[in-house]
Amino acid sequence: MRMNPAVYTDIHAHVLPGVDDGPADVAASLRLLEAFSGQQVGRIFCTSHYLSPHFTVDKQQLRDAYQALQDVRAMAVGVGAPGSDRAEAEPTSSSGSAAASGPAAPGAAETAAGESPTTRAQAASIELALGAEVRLTGDIVEDIRGQQVPTLGGTRYVLVEFPSHNIPEEALAWVYELRIRGYRPIMAHPERNLEVQRHPERVATLIEAGLLLQLTAACFVSPPQHRHRADDLAWDILRAGQASLIASDAHDAHLRAPLLADAYTAIRGELGDDVCDALIANANAVWMDEKCQTVPAVPAKRRFSLPWRR
Repeated sequence: MRMNPAVYTDIHAHVLPGVDDGPADVAASLRLLEAFSGQQVGRIFCTSHYLSPHFTVDKQQLRDAYQALQDVRAMAVGVGAPGSDRAEAEPTSSSGSAAASGPAAPGAAETAAGESPTTRAQAASIELALGAEVRLTGDIVEDIRGQQVPTLGGTRYVLVEFPSHNIPEEALAWVYELRIRGYRPIMAHPERNLEVQRHPERVATLIEAGLLLQLTAACFVSPPQHRHRADDLAWDILRAGQASLIASDAHDAHLRAPLLADAYTAIRGELGDDVCDALIANANAVWMDEKCQTVPAVPAKRRFSLPWRR
């Protein structure tokens, strides 16, 4: 499959309607997709929460919401929506994919009809694939044993989420179980984890466990005087060559908006072309189920003072 190099791939975004803290309905999903279009994003893994203690969402609900959104997008352009063949979030051991099925969301046709032609066209032009943001809890054991862990679009990549306050040894054990079964786990937003913030050396532990690290795009767009601890940590992790990917983790078109292009611009300006291009290539590699490359480290800039005058 040939890919358009002029558009970006986002591996972590909450696009599906009505399943978690992402868009409340299909209309909000379409507005979010329009915002993605403005950030040059052409491919998105739909990664709603799965096994989160905050939301009750099963795999069938994810498939139904994905199909409902695809149905609306298809109606917008009169043909099958792009990416509709990447619907499977529950691969078999052969990592094949199958089309999802499920009823359209209530009022889906009316929602599509109420959107502007520009919104419909932009929202329908983006390729979608079904995935999940999988919380590493004891509930994942059954999925691991049955080789039924929701992956990113039927690839071997799985986006995993740790608790926000620590890095449990039990969770690292499940990462090991995923890896020995052929999965490629990606840790979502390590910069937000409180234990990592307090002990940045724990990043090395995560990498040694076999995790690829995905940082959040919003961390890279704030000016230095307005950065939070997570933002500074994200820059430090990336500068050290410890992250493999960035993603928007977008939830809506405004408060948690997709900022991927803005982030890439900031990273290119601060750390150079090699770092930015490697991050972009890695997101595309995940889409294609190919191996990610190492992102180069960039030494911190030295501050020079004027020599003493004699």
